[in-house]
Amino acid sequence: MRFAVGSWLGFVLVISMVAGPGCDKVRERQAIRKYAESSARANSKLAIVRALEANLLLARRSGRVQRVRRFFKEKYLPAFRDYRDAVRRVATGTARLRTIHGPLVQAVDQSYENFASYADHVTGGTLVSAWAPVERSRQRLAAVEARYRRDIAAYYRKNDVKLASE
Repeated sequence: MRFAVGSWLGFVLVISMVAGPGCDKVRERQAIRKYAESSARANSKLAIVRALEANLLLARRSGRVQRVRRFFKEKYLPAFRDYRDAVRRVATGTARLRTIHGPLVQAVDQSYENFASYADHVTGGTLVSAWAPVERSRQRLAAVEARYRRDIAAYYRKNDVKLASE
């Protein structure tokens, strides 16, 4: 009986050593697939935000405070909130994905807070001066997004993931 238990235990250890790394790779690929699917939803929300940005900048240049405030509150901020919510919901199933995605979530959250503050506080006298924090947020977010794209592309390459754009 002792031999049978020892043999069985040895068999289980050998199988776990052989199957373990393979299972980890399968789990990682599944996590990457889920990440890609959920980040595609966030990217579609980002496309809407980018389309609205040109109109936002035009409204701001008009100098008409009510037009800027209305556009910001009724169009841009809700679209950005949808993007923020989609970014927060992206499935990060591995530690590396969380490390890559975390700074993006933080930057989007901070930008949303700054944008919401602008929408609440812009007046005729502050139309230009209140824009400075918004512009800084936009620049910081652009820098974080660039780093994110670089890091996620490297992670995908490391894991032999081909993107639709390749």
